[in-house]
Formats: sequence, structure tokens, C-alpha cells
Amino acid sequence: MLRRILFFVCLFVALYTNAKEPAGLKNGKPYVKVLRATVQRTMPGRNTGVISNYDFIVVWTSKMPPASFFWRGQDGWLTCNVLKVHGAGKKNSLDYVPDKNGMDARINKGDTLEITPVPGGRFAIPSQIPGGAVNTLFFKTDQSGWLYYKTKLTQKPDVILP
Repeated sequence: MLRRILFFVCLFVALYTNAKEPAGLKNGKPYVKVLRATVQRTMPGRNTGVISNYDFIVVWTSKMPPASFFWRGQDGWLTCNVLKVHGAGKKNSLDYVPDKNGMDARINKGDTLEITPVPGGRFAIPSQIPGGAVNTLFFKTDQSGWLYYKTKLTQKPDVILP
């Protein structure tokens, strides 16, 4: 009986750990430190759908600069805008404002970035990205293949429009 229980526990652990990581992709945790990952839904009113707005604040921790970011959420594959930001001045604050060089093309190790997925992109999902990978930030550098960072989103209060 104990062997049977141990077998099922080991099987569960093996299946659970394999399901969390997209096959063939490298975990991007060494490249980014996520400070904030939020989603806020906007309820626009009658006869229109709910709009989900995602926002990520990350610190880039790699010497290699990122080449591109994409978000794979519940609503599909979205390209991302990336903006350099810095803290708003309050210690331990999660408020960030654009850096004076916010659109500078060069991202260096230690830069704080705001990553915002943009709906309506025309980029096809690369074949290396598994279909079941959702709530995941995908990115690559000039010298790497696709990297992923699975996020836990904090739900902001809904915005309800008349």
C-alpha cells in the first residue's frame, strides 16, 4: 500500500513539473526580475467585449540586451512595447515613470523596463512556442533562442464604463 501511494506521489510530481515548463524552451528567469505583473479588465458597456490590459515592470539582469518581447495570455499572442522607466521617488514604491531616455534602443543590465502587450499585432506564433503556454512572457536576445517567464498576475480593480 505504501509503495502504491509513493508511486502516485512520484507520478504526480513528475507530471506537474513537466507541465509547467514549455518543452524545448529555456527558462528566462536569469534574464529578468519581475517587480510587478498586473492585469486590469475594462468593461466597456453593452454589446462589446471585455478588454484586458496587461502591464509588467521588470529589471533586465542579463548582459545581452533583449531583441523582442511577446505575451501569450488568454487572448492570444501579443507583441509588446518596451519602455525604460525608473521609480517615482518613493522608497519601496511600485509607481514608475518613463525614463528621460525611455525609447532608447539600447537596454543594459540593470535597466528597469515597462512591458506592455499591444493587441492587434500581425506576428505569427513561432513554431517553437507550445500551444498550451499561457500567462507567459516570451522574449529573445540576439544570441539566444526563445526564452520564457511564466508569470503570476495581480488583478487590479475592474474599470466599468457606462
